[in-house]
Amino acid sequence: MVGETIANFESYVAVAIGLFAVALFAVMVHEKLDSSQQQQHRAANRQ
Repeated sequence: MVGETIANFESYVAVAIGLFAVALFAVMVHEKLDSSQQQQHRAANRQ
């Protein structure tokens, strides 16, 4: 059992790195969309 877990450790690391990359990308997209929405809201308030 322990030997199998150690043998599969590389796949767990690859999955963790992949999930981290996806989460980082999602945060960047969210920040960009939120920023553009705030700019549109400010522009609408000025008119």
